[in-house]
Parts: sequence; structure tokens; C-alpha cells
Amino acid sequence: MITSLRTRILLITTAAVTTALVLTGAATYTIVRSATLQTIEENLAAIASGNTLAIEKWVAAKATAVTATAAVVEPGDPKGLVLHMNQSGGFPVTTGGWQDKSWVSSSSTTPPTYDPTARPWYKTALQAGKLVVTKPYGDASTGEPFVSFAAPILGGGVAQGAVSGAVPLKGVQEVVAAVHPTPNSLGFVIDKDGLVLAHPDAKRMLKPVAKVSAALTPAVVSSLQSASH
Repeated sequence: MITSLRTRILLITTAAVTTALVLTGAATYTIVRSATLQTIEENLAAIASGNTLAIEKWVAAKATAVTATAAVVEPGDPKGLVLHMNQSGGFPVTTGGWQDKSWVSSSSTTPPTYDPTARPWYKTALQAGKLVVTKPYGDASTGEPFVSFAAPILGGGVAQGAVSGAVPLKGVQEVVAAVHPTPNSLGFVIDKDGLVLAHPDAKRMLKPVAKVSAALTPAVVSSLQSASH
């Protein structure tokens, strides 16, 4: 009888201690996991914010150079402002074009038959009536994919031409390749249609983002535009 009672007490005590340890362990795991995830999320948000700020400053510097030049350049660019933008703004190619199809360019390989009014950057800038960043297009002389920061030249509120500062996609790729939110992660840039504009792996560029990850569906890409971080 005594042995049976001792056994029961031992079993009950063992069960109570085991249950307490399990509950304590589960609570500790939950608390530690929650704190760890929150720390990781905060760190990633801070890193992403810093890298985003760096890219935004790069874009803002390019945009400022183009809009400032477009605001003061004269027909034919007698003061050489477009060429100066090439040197001071860090653009490999800068171009100014006017409605009469006259143009100036920093590129020595631009063909004499070049028609600025037919170029994507010119059309997009005049259509928007403000600074734009174009979709990738082939350079007129090399065929290399470029994106342009372009702004209309306005006189009396009427478009007279446009100024473009062009950057090859490999140049944008170099900027993005330097972005590493964590040691084993990377950054890339896509447009609103899900086209990869810049990626550390050149083979991924100008491909649908679904080729990078099947999880990046159109719905997910659309939701990213309104994400807080």
C-alpha cells in the first residue's frame, strides 16, 4: 500500500515537473523567437532603408542635373551645357534635341542622320511634360541598352525640345550590385510591370521578375509598391 502510494506520488510529481518544464520551454521559445524575428525585421528594415536612400540620392542627383540643364539650355547649346552635363553629371552620354531635329551630343559615334525627335527619351519627355526615366532602349550608335533621365525644354510653356542624360543598364547594375541587405542576400530593381532593370547577375536583366523567383507573381509585385518596407 505504501509502495503504491509512493509510486503514485512520484508519478504525479514527475508529470507535474515535466509539464512545467514543457510549458516553460515553450513560453521561452515563443518569447525568444518573437524577439529574434522582431530584431531581424528591424535590422532588415534599417538596412533596406539605408540602401534605398543611397539609390534615391543617386537618382536625385541625375534628375537634378538634367532638369537644371533643360531649364537654361538654348537652341544649339552655344554654351555647351549639354556637354558640361556629361562631365559633371556622370552621364556616359548626354544629348540635347530640338523640334527642328537639330541636336548636340557628347557621343562621338552618333550618326549624322540622327533624329532626336524619333528617340524614345525625346518622345517620352515631351509627352510627360516633365522629367522622366525611360524604359530601356537601344543606343542609336552601339545598340547597348540604356535608360535615360530626360526632361523637356520649355519656352513660354511650349515644348521646344528635350535634354537626355543616358546611363547604360550595366551602370545601374553596378549601383545595385553594391546593395547587400545581409551577407547572403542581394538587391535588384524591377519596374511596375515586373521587368528586371538591374540585377547583379547580368543574365537576369531585362527578363520578367518571375524568372528570378516564381514567388514574385504580378500580384506580389503590385503589393510591393505599397509595402512599408
